[in-house]
Amino acid sequence: RLYRQLEKLKIDCFCTDDWPAFTKVLPRERHLIGKAFTKHIEGVNLCLRTRNRRIVRKTACFSKKEQNHYSAMKLIFYYRNHHTL
Repeated sequence: RLYRQLEKLKIDCFCTDDWPAFTKVLPRERHLIGKAFTKHIEGVNLCLRTRNRRIVRKTACFSKKEQNHYSAMKLIFYYRNHHTL
């Protein structure tokens, strides 16, 4: 079901770990398996969680308005894309 939703996005390649369920669903020619491919993605996710407490499940920095979450994420993406070496 998730892959059918992702097909609409025209993704060039999928980077995953070696979980067997991925190999059953994702097309072999666009599927990259291994830590070398997921290391950067996991690093970005960690950065987002540590710099933006709204993403963490149990936090005091929670906002009820979806627009506030969107704006906070937009700020962190801008900072990450334009102010890192």
